Amino acid sequence: MTPIGKATIDLLRLNRPALIQYRLQKKTRAEEVQLLKHYQQLIGLLQQTNQELTVLVNNQQGLLQQQQQILKLLLDEDLL
Repeated sequence: MTPIGKATIDLLRLNRPALIQYRLQKKTRAEEVQLLKHYQQLIGLLQQTNQELTVLVNNQQGLLQQQQQILKLLLDEDLL
């Protein structure tokens, strides 16, 4: 940093502890907001995945019932 730059920073007190702390807090808040948005997106995707899995399970149960009925019919015919 140039001597003029250092003198300007010192004059304006741009690196005083309270300002440094404020900048760090502002940066931390921005990061937290981004994390929250990311987590909200993940929750939405998990909810969508859960709904899709529920539909798949229901379809699978229906198919199993149909297969059981077919097997019962086939086995009953073999007994005749």
